[in-house]
Amino acid sequence: MGAFAATGGLIKVKDMRVLIVEDDAELAGLVRDGLAKMQIDVTVAPTFTDGIERAGQTAFDVVILDVMLPGGSGFDLCRKLRERGSTTPVLMLTALDAVDDRVRGLEAGADDYLSKPFAFRELVARVRALARRPPTTLAETVVIADLAVDLPAHRVRRHSRRHDPRHGRSTIGSRSPHPDDSASATPGVEES
Repeated sequence: MGAFAATGGLIKVKDMRVLIVEDDAELAGLVRDGLAKMQIDVTVAPTFTDGIERAGQTAFDVVILDVMLPGGSGFDLCRKLRERGSTTPVLMLTALDAVDDRVRGLEAGADDYLSKPFAFRELVARVRALARRPPTTLAETVVIADLAVDLPAHRVRRHSRRHDPRHGRSTIGSRSPHPDDSASATPGVEES
């Protein structure tokens, strides 16, 4: 989405969209106006509910997310976005600056964490860095030729064969009475 263009020594961002979920109207306005001067399209959501709705309506390059929001926490909002499959980079921007808070934000799915008060130049540098990252996919199943990997279930299928590594064994059709019976030429992958 976002593309960078050099203009007179300044780097401006073209076609970048940022969602700011921040209940402090003054701070949200300052960040919005500063990013807009850099030709970044900014949407502001002042509550947890507004943040979830806006994130679901539009594709953003980066989400800037406060933690203490009316209607819920930014940690929960970030977690919800990830549960819904969003891979949009999230920058937590919050007054909570303890190590435990930063770890909690990152474990909730945030890509970066910046404590208030902050230097605007640093915020911009972090937003740009996040926007430069290649998009990621959270596909539940990866398919290559006749091989399918179900990531959440930790299962591998080749044709109609299945292996569940959690059990260390596989079956062919119904369970074979002989544990060494395998119709698969591929170690660790057998029919289901």
